[in-house]
Amino acid sequence: MGDLPNKGPFEPTRGARVVSWAKAFLDESAPLASGSYKNVTGYVVKDGQLYAGESKLADPSQFVGYLGESSAPTSVLLRNNGLYLEIVIDANKPIGATDHANVADIILESAISVIMDCEDSVATVDAEDKILAYTNWFGLMRGDLVETVSKGGRQFERKLAQDKTFTAPNGGELVLKARALMLVRNVGHLMTNPAILDQNGDEVFEGLMDAMFTTLGAMHDLKKTGGVRNSEHGSIYIVKPKMHGPEEVSFTHELCNRVEAI
Repeated sequence: MGDLPNKGPFEPTRGARVVSWAKAFLDESAPLASGSYKNVTGYVVKDGQLYAGESKLADPSQFVGYLGESSAPTSVLLRNNGLYLEIVIDANKPIGATDHANVADIILESAISVIMDCEDSVATVDAEDKILAYTNWFGLMRGDLVETVSKGGRQFERKLAQDKTFTAPNGGELVLKARALMLVRNVGHLMTNPAILDQNGDEVFEGLMDAMFTTLGAMHDLKKTGGVRNSEHGSIYIVKPKMHGPEEVSFTHELCNRVEAI
């Protein structure tokens, strides 16, 4: 509310305001048949239904899965408007330790698609830059891209989140894809790049190169039989920017046809 937190990893007063907002969000997104989430002291699953304290959900179909034991779940998965939200229960976390129901976090499914940019969000102006961009895209499509990050005096790894397997209300399994669908943004038609030179020593048009190499990278994903997958339908998603008029659209159409044929 404009005030600064005390130094340290967690400031209880400001944290309490966030928790209060989160409980109100749950009341709106997955309301209980009676009462409010702010008064819930525990969650259990009985006969395929979620009980938040003594109350069921106003719409029981919004409960779609859980982790842990039905009598003491460590996570509860709800669905609203086709998107998932996960209530994480952990008394060992700073927030969970102070919450009546030991709720430590609420994870929202938000960006269901993301664009991997080969032009504006990165500076791929020379051959080495372009190779790095393609290498990263290939790693994303293989599912094995890992980067060590230093922040606040500590190091950690960033990598693709693995799918989550929940117990469904009927006792079966619900596998939830934990990653956004990745689209790759090729460059516009007029850019050139020295990564490849033609017979005259001139730089080739970067859009042609992008179409070929980003598609080759995506073949890693299409050929998988298991593990981390980007497309669930055997597709490659390319964003083509900065087209001016039907002639350039027609050129892109021809380009994609030729790449498909190859």
